[in-house]
Amino acid sequence: SITSSGYVFVGTEGLTSGTYGAGIYFSSSNGSYWYQRNSGLPTLPISSLIVNSLDHIYAGTYGNGVFLSSNFGQSWAQKDTGLPANAEVYSFAINASSYMYAGLGDLNLGAYLSTDYGNTWTNFGLPSNNVAVFALDTAGYLYAGTYEGGVFRTAATTVVAPSVPESISPANLATGLSTDEGFTWTASFGATSYRMQLSTDSTFATTVFDSSKIKDT
Repeated sequence: SITSSGYVFVGTEGLTSGTYGAGIYFSSSNGSYWYQRNSGLPTLPISSLIVNSLDHIYAGTYGNGVFLSSNFGQSWAQKDTGLPANAEVYSFAINASSYMYAGLGDLNLGAYLSTDYGNTWTNFGLPSNNVAVFALDTAGYLYAGTYEGGVFRTAATTVVAPSVPESISPANLATGLSTDEGFTWTASFGATSYRMQLSTDSTFATTVFDSSKIKDT
């Protein structure tokens, strides 16, 4: 997996010096040099890796579920709430709404979904299948390739519209505000940017401010 800044992460799972897997390796030199990044990982065989839009790295392990690093692999924290005990995570996918999918195999089977960046997981079907690989098409349909069970596709797109932000300050319909009033609103899960328009009339026929490149709330 590769972050937006070009950092490369790979997981190992084969037999090395009598031990299965050597954990996760990191390269900031396009693969010329590699360094281990295993702090916080209790098991070294790594079966899957993925990077989300926040440059958070997720590692699927053999028997210990999912681990997250938000500091480019310097440390890892377990994120397996809702997953079966001793989950073996073979595959990952992340859709355009930032929903995560984990494919399980061997001891525990099926697909699992997280809508909160991996903090909690719920069963997403395929309870009798080793889910070896996921793929998402441009319309957001999720495909699952399984061991000896064939290929499955979701009945509907997995992409959902971000929730509508709510104003925090100033309050809705507030009056008598100063002209240098600041604006804050609730975050919308899955949103990558926000659009703000200001107008002197309620129909917004004309605007005094219009930007769709706002990243913060």
